Amino acid sequence: MKQIPNLFTLLNLVFGCLAIAATLQNGIIIQTTVDGTQLVDIPEKIWMASLFIGLAALVDFLDGFVARMFNATSEMGKQLDSLADVVSFGVAPAMIIYQFLRLAIAKEDDGINASFIWLIPAFFLAAASAYRLAKFNLDTKQQFGFRGVPTPAMGLLVASFPLIYWNAANPAITQLLLNKWVLYGIIVLLCWLMVSNLPILALKFKSKSLKDNLPKISTCWHYCNSCIAVSLAGRSDCIYLLHSFIFGLQKSDIMTYTAQIKVMPLKDLLDPQGKAVLGGLQNLGISTVADVRIGKHIDLQVEAASKEEAEKIAAEAARKLLANPVMEMFEISVQ
Repeated sequence: MKQIPNLFTLLNLVFGCLAIAATLQNGIIIQTTVDGTQLVDIPEKIWMASLFIGLAALVDFLDGFVARMFNATSEMGKQLDSLADVVSFGVAPAMIIYQFLRLAIAKEDDGINASFIWLIPAFFLAAASAYRLAKFNLDTKQQFGFRGVPTPAMGLLVASFPLIYWNAANPAITQLLLNKWVLYGIIVLLCWLMVSNLPILALKFKSKSLKDNLPKISTCWHYCNSCIAVSLAGRSDCIYLLHSFIFGLQKSDIMTYTAQIKVMPLKDLLDPQGKAVLGGLQNLGISTVADVRIGKHIDLQVEAASKEEAEKIAAEAARKLLANPVMEMFEISVQ
């Protein structure tokens, strides 16, 4: 039973491989019209890559759910999930960008004979994805919130490009995806977002409370509505999809902060422990110590929307439980 989540993860990897295969099987088609004009395009079957990346994202979501359902979370599953994500949401989207770059460059004058070096930036997405996933595996604080855009979000965004390209009624949208400088800008932006430390909302539900999970539900609803508007209503202004992606980058309400609480006896009160230690030091010949006061150092991992809110939560915990306000004072430092 413990291997069932791993089977879902491996299915994610298989879908990623199928997406790569669907991308690579579509070469550039060059047709010459009667007047000698050359038409360059990529067959529509590349949309299959978008389908497989979407299925990989669905399975990627389900493997965590299945692991929690069977109580089968493990370090191996975590590492396996990252390896699958590199393929499905790193390499596969990079191949889609690679094909769009090929098409964009081929449409230029003498673009068919252009150097391969112009296509190399497409693979920066795969490199940034691998770096981001390795960083995620080493960070124990990204349980209910992310630092940097998750690779599945980036992969799904790039997977929407073939759908936008072949369904957009507005030629301006198509021309944007056939501009190599726009594609280079997208690559740089996505790579930076993945390796950055921006706090990002994670669609992971830590409780059954509607109030706690309302931002996540709102994000999912907004994105689904945008996808429906684009796919069913035939909207050519596919900025809705990009807006949904940016909407998901809102600051997470569940970032984790470390609150360090220093609890000390009030200065006007006698500190029996401190006096006992002071006496012990003097008996040992250490007579230059004038006074000793003994307190407590407490570290709290606090999930909050901001540093200020985390400090308020820590202060409330100190007042109600961690310190006796009649006899002790406390100081709080939040990181």
